[in-house]
Amino acid sequence: MLNLRDDRERIDALLDKLITMYHVESRKNLPLQTCTGAAMHACKNLLADDGGRVMVFSTNVCSKGAGMLKSRDDPKLYNTD
Repeated sequence: MLNLRDDRERIDALLDKLITMYHVESRKNLPLQTCTGAAMHACKNLLADDGGRVMVFSTNVCSKGAGMLKSRDDPKLYNTD
């Protein structure tokens, strides 16, 4: 883990790289997957020493990693009695 105060430049560089890594044309046809639970776990560990706040605005259910939620819908039941 990184110390938020000491490694601020490395964290900013990582955030800048994330934008370029996930803005690829070939990813447009892939299903959207989010790992909000894993990200929140990492934030908790990063802020454990110094404290702070994290605000998350998400329009999708976490579908990968820690905190993953499975869909309650069964597609086989659509259009049936």
